[in-house]
Amino acid sequence: MKYIYLLIFLVNAFSLFSQENNDSFYKVAINTGERPECIACASLYNNTLDNFLRIDATGATDVVIKIINSNTHECIRTVFISSGSVYEIKNIPEGIYYLKIAYGYEWSKKAEGSYCYAKFLRDAIYQEGNDHLDYYKIDLQNGYQLPSYELVLKVISNNRNNEFDADNISEEEFYR
Repeated sequence: MKYIYLLIFLVNAFSLFSQENNDSFYKVAINTGERPECIACASLYNNTLDNFLRIDATGATDVVIKIINSNTHECIRTVFISSGSVYEIKNIPEGIYYLKIAYGYEWSKKAEGSYCYAKFLRDAIYQEGNDHLDYYKIDLQNGYQLPSYELVLKVISNNRNNEFDADNISEEEFYR
């Protein structure tokens, strides 16, 4: 299993992200492992592959993880993970992927007619990973090996871990 570490520096000045009127949003109950409503993403699985992406959010905020196919840039899976949790996203189809991650508190949504939108209302940060996760089977003489990964998310102050290379992105870019 390959390990990826990402340390996040949070400050109270994240108002530079979307200034949309948050009054029209309402907090929704969501559990670790659930697919968040209002995020356009397929739910692709390969039940014959016993692989995973383990997300350790024990030292982080709540997170929403999007697994994106590196070739097509299509989202194949999205999952909500509560602060303090460890969760495994399992049965990932063969391919090469990168991650988009939203961090924050107070997962909320608004719905107006057929329009639905969800986001973190407090301390929201959005990132896109530059690392690519290769989920192709590795052929061996006596069978094959399935790659799996672990991403450890930690909130710290005045320091960053460069083992997981990610860039801050806009809220709009996260939802693309």
